[in-house]
Amino acid sequence: DGHFSTDYREPDAEGYTFEIELRNNISGHKYIQMIPKNLPKSYDWTVIALKTKVSLGKEPIRTSLNQVSYKLIVGTSDYIDENLEDYKTVPKVFKLAQNYPNPFNPSTKISYQLPISSELDLSIYNILGQKVITLVSDNQEAGYYEIEWRGTNQSNQLVSSGIYFLHLKTKHFIQTIKMILQR
Repeated sequence: DGHFSTDYREPDAEGYTFEIELRNNISGHKYIQMIPKNLPKSYDWTVIALKTKVSLGKEPIRTSLNQVSYKLIVGTSDYIDENLEDYKTVPKVFKLAQNYPNPFNPSTKISYQLPISSELDLSIYNILGQKVITLVSDNQEAGYYEIEWRGTNQSNQLVSSGIYFLHLKTKHFIQTIKMILQR
């Protein structure tokens, strides 16, 4: 169930883009599919997730978020290609990349990717298995993410030199990597 509207425009241009915001109050995962109807024969279409700047193509969107924003691009293949230049495609797999630099001082970049919308926890643990800091604990759309860790704990205090473990956990994926902080 949802609220839909129609936009009437003359079909003589190369194409159009529409920004769409979807809101709901249903908890859990939802599936959304956008299907433009009655397009000119020379037109095609694709959907972009604005938060992650990822091209979702024509696939149904799986999300657990209650508010999401998209861009619908409708037009000739040249128009769509031109408007996709700043966007990436949806990752095919979950992945937690090795932090860079490693060893590091004073900070390091952490990259990960999600092929589907996921509730995730990204935390750092010390060599004793004690949680040092939670970097992310949130629902996130499919896409590519990068954050920076500045070598601090949950209280924003600098941690000592040593080995730390970066742990990414979602409902469908778990991965841990080793990081070395050298002060």
